[in-house]
Amino acid sequence: MQSELAMANASKGEASDRNKALLDSLQALTKRNAELEKRIMELQQRDLERLRELENMAGARDEEIAMLRKQLVQARKDVDDALSAKQLLERKEGLFRKHMMGKRVDFSARTVITADPNLSVDQVGVPRSIAKTLTVPERVAPYNVHELSALVRNGPEVWPGARYVVHADGRRVDLRFVKHLNDLALHTGFVVERHLRDDDLIVFNRQPSLHKMSIMAHRVKVLDHSTFRLNLSVTSPYNADFDGDEMNLHLPQTEEARAEARHLLGVHNNLVTPRRGR
Repeated sequence: MQSELAMANASKGEASDRNKALLDSLQALTKRNAELEKRIMELQQRDLERLRELENMAGARDEEIAMLRKQLVQARKDVDDALSAKQLLERKEGLFRKHMMGKRVDFSARTVITADPNLSVDQVGVPRSIAKTLTVPERVAPYNVHELSALVRNGPEVWPGARYVVHADGRRVDLRFVKHLNDLALHTGFVVERHLRDDDLIVFNRQPSLHKMSIMAHRVKVLDHSTFRLNLSVTSPYNADFDGDEMNLHLPQTEEARAEARHLLGVHNNLVTPRRGR
């Protein structure tokens, strides 16, 4: 009986020791978790302070950049105010080239130029896609009604064709939306806006337009591909070469404009430069 009691007491002592060890481990774990949580909060607070510091630095930098830009604009304005009349007009930033030239206009096209020695000096090779987009107004008369009717039957997609028919009362018909083109009758007084064709007169220009021969009148030659073609002998007055230069084509819309272009801007009428007689 006494031996059994001693064994029971020994078992209780061992259980008490194990419970104490578990409690010590739990307390140590709780303390460690508290320390980790405190460390994480300190790191988060430090990162938040660093972020606020960076935001303040970025705001100060933006304000400094804005101030520098304002000062630069004011400095440029002061320089412009101090320029002479000659300096205000010349150079690329002058009044003419910056504010008065290079505006967008209707009935014009622009693309890269390439060489074609088979063209005459007064001809320009025009891509077929551009010829189908630009139009020349031609009034219907007894002598051309059959020719214009054939162009209208071709429609806007087949070159040579037409894009619009303007009635005598001003009503404009878009041929893209006419299902039966053969049924469209033309009468004297109508205006057919036809495609650009061979030997139509256009005005050709290369910027910068520094002298009179920077813009001259040429005859059209409709060709395939996508560049303006130019005879090499006419590149000198344009100061053009074929390393990626682009040029502008303008299409006169009235007989008066075409007459002026032919007689004042024609290539054959500008073979001699008015500056030095060469």
